[in-house]
Amino acid sequence: MAEKTPVHPAIQGCIHVLERGELLLDRIPEPLYTFRKGTHDSIGCHLRHGIEHISCFLEGLDSGVVDYDLRRRDEVLETDIDAMRE
Repeated sequence: MAEKTPVHPAIQGCIHVLERGELLLDRIPEPLYTFRKGTHDSIGCHLRHGIEHISCFLEGLDSGVVDYDLRRRDEVLETDIDAMRE
């Protein structure tokens, strides 16, 4: 039987955040996901921002360099709840 490699706590934290985001997506209607009021961004905008930071972190693990300024800003994720689920 192969020995399990322990998951680093930072990776576990990312997994936890992604699971919580998935629960949120399962519970809110799309109009609420995209709703903005005044200068306050939508839930979709905040989730996109978080996903992009997690992606940068994970992509930088091999090189040891994480540059959040180089993140891909995929605005579709702000308005398309199905794209965010993917």
